[in-house]
Amino acid sequence: METHGKIILIGEHAVVYNKPAIVCPVFDAYVSVDIEPFEYTRIDSDFYSGSIEKATEQFEPIQQLILKLMEVNDIEPVLIKIINNIPIAAGMGASAAIAGTIIKAFYQYIKLSLTEDELKTWISYSEKIAHGNPSGIDMAGILSNQALIFQKDHEIKPIRFDVDGFLLIVFSNTHGSTKEAVSLVSKHMPLYPNVLDNMQHSVLSSRRHIVNKDIQALGNEMNQYHHYLNQLGVSTPLLEGMIKEARDHGALGSKLTGGGLGGCIIALFDNHEKLTELKQHFYNQGFQKQFVIDLKRI
Repeated sequence: METHGKIILIGEHAVVYNKPAIVCPVFDAYVSVDIEPFEYTRIDSDFYSGSIEKATEQFEPIQQLILKLMEVNDIEPVLIKIINNIPIAAGMGASAAIAGTIIKAFYQYIKLSLTEDELKTWISYSEKIAHGNPSGIDMAGILSNQALIFQKDHEIKPIRFDVDGFLLIVFSNTHGSTKEAVSLVSKHMPLYPNVLDNMQHSVLSSRRHIVNKDIQALGNEMNQYHHYLNQLGVSTPLLEGMIKEARDHGALGSKLTGGGLGGCIIALFDNHEKLTELKQHFYNQGFQKQFVIDLKRI
């Protein structure tokens, strides 16, 4: 069983205030899970290995999900093998993707059919433990094979990137904190009373640029949106440096993605050679966790 990750192209934080955002699947970032009988319930993964009862606090959302799945379905002890290459706490939907894959793997293990509604209900159970009151954008992103316009409590609509372009995603080697970032934004918001309207305008303009296949204008919109995120206090000197380097290497637009305070940056290119040069540049600096989205594929 596998599930891919996601990134927010534009609209992070505004989405918490019921504004729209554009979310994209990242097929190269994925989680796979295998389950087999065992003498006690154990997890093997690169972020935790040991008995389910002794899982660390950071692993609590997945721990509780597994225990609840086993209780509801009367499952005997198992070994759960998790292979994950999605950076944790980096704005790429790792917690939702891990939860979704575990759910699908358990249902396959007990040979029970799983409806989409059941899958979403179980993921929400885990995500509420992880994030308190999640917007649902992570779940939407990891369950979709195409880009989406997401707005809480609205119909989720697909959007087609019919454009020759690429997104480079680079993990900054620092973990973000969604809860801390959301709290920080709420404190900064009164200082910029028009910022939410500006952010929404930026997302809607981006949607128009995608429809019109205007990749240069989309890049400009990404740069502008990052400015708003910076005003709201969720960027860091490290992220700012990486974003500047991306732009200096020919990115049409570059910004942080996700909650910020760490996590990933994204950079938009219409030239694959320039993307490759930047990718190698960051790799040489030690930023080796990278992913590429071919916009024609989403």
